[in-house]
Amino acid sequence: MTRSPGSTESAAVKADAWWFDRMATAASLVALGDLIGLGGDVSARGAAGSSTTLLAGVVARSAPGPVLLVVPHLDDADEAVDELLDLGLDAVAFPALEVMPGESDASLDLVGARLGLLRRVIEEKPPAIIVAPFPGLMQGVPAAVDLPDRLRVIRAGESLDLAEFSAWLTEAGWARTDVVETPGEFAIRGGLLDLFPPNGGLPVRLDLFGDEIERINEIDPASQAIDRRVDSIQLIGRTESLLGEGTVPMIGFLPTTTTVILAELGEIVEQGRGYWERVREGGGVNGPPATLKGLRDHARCILDVNEFSASSAAERMVDLDPSPLPPFPEEVVGAIDELLQLAETHDV
Repeated sequence: MTRSPGSTESAAVKADAWWFDRMATAASLVALGDLIGLGGDVSARGAAGSSTTLLAGVVARSAPGPVLLVVPHLDDADEAVDELLDLGLDAVAFPALEVMPGESDASLDLVGARLGLLRRVIEEKPPAIIVAPFPGLMQGVPAAVDLPDRLRVIRAGESLDLAEFSAWLTEAGWARTDVVETPGEFAIRGGLLDLFPPNGGLPVRLDLFGDEIERINEIDPASQAIDRRVDSIQLIGRTESLLGEGTVPMIGFLPTTTTVILAELGEIVEQGRGYWERVREGGGVNGPPATLKGLRDHARCILDVNEFSASSAAERMVDLDPSPLPPFPEEVVGAIDELLQLAETHDV
């Protein structure tokens, strides 16, 4: 697969498995990589099961930018990320909020995952692979200018305006107490600021010298004693109107060098339509056609991967030609013997 001039392969997208290295040299994947390198719409036929996830890992190795793997179902994203992480790849999920437009009781873990990815893209660089269920991409996200109201990252060694930060916490629904005992509380005692994040995890203590954060430590909720030292913490702010007016498509945060992989486009559209029928009266959610158009307008390449047919780019299609293994005997010895025989005649 071709890369942009002067680009180098990041260690973050190198898989550890030897068989993954060999798979990447298959003729069909090399041909597919050449088409992806040219940009535009590309189609692949023959993927099944987790093979599309593995294909995303292969593409990420040589892509000039991040890979956005779009899957039909919410659970598909978590499974794909687990598989990619097991291969040593830099993969992150962009989950869907399981709330209706206008509701404010979204899971803080899901909110943190979505906003944390946006922050990483803005302040650092995108992960090699982002896996998103299609409904999650239909949902809008806060504009970049509004992100600091929704998410704060506090780092040791940086300055902190305690009065401004206290006001931010209060506006976000945190409660000021003398001692933090439950999630969503904060306490200020001289140069110490204790925080108990509402989205899980242990409370932390910020030790300030003037406006500078000297160190951040986790604290034991029962004894209030300091524990493990950490470099930074991520805190969620206001959560109301996360799917309200004024949100923008997530794809706009990614660079135009992004390669989008659509895993089973027909199923993606079907799931998107079902979700759209439930939320179309609310704001902050785009319909399936608008979401797909946004992906195509922004990304450098759209790879449509299907098991049986090439649906969007038949003239630029590669047949992956998978060959499933035959059934093996239930006895371990017999199964090993058959594997050894296959190894003599197949590239495994």
